[in-house]
Amino acid sequence: MNKEELISTVAERTGMKKVEVRKTVDEVFGVITHALAKGDKFQYIGFGSFGVKKRAGRNGVNPRTREKIKIKAKKVAYFTPGKKLAEMIK
Repeated sequence: MNKEELISTVAERTGMKKVEVRKTVDEVFGVITHALAKGDKFQYIGFGSFGVKKRAGRNGVNPRTREKIKIKAKKVAYFTPGKKLAEMIK
């Protein structure tokens, strides 16, 4: 499912206009993105948690040239499914 399919599905299920749903969906993801950018965790009980963790720097290999390279440390977003979601997708 992509963004447009999500908006259409929510609009059908709620009876809301697609324009309103689009604004709401954009705002929800904007709030989550802003929280993660600040380093906060976002948790939606039953669905899951979004967070940010540090990935250590490491050595790697360029697959084209087989040259050894240094991969810099960075922060990455992660998602952990909640109990209800995990049970539904088993």
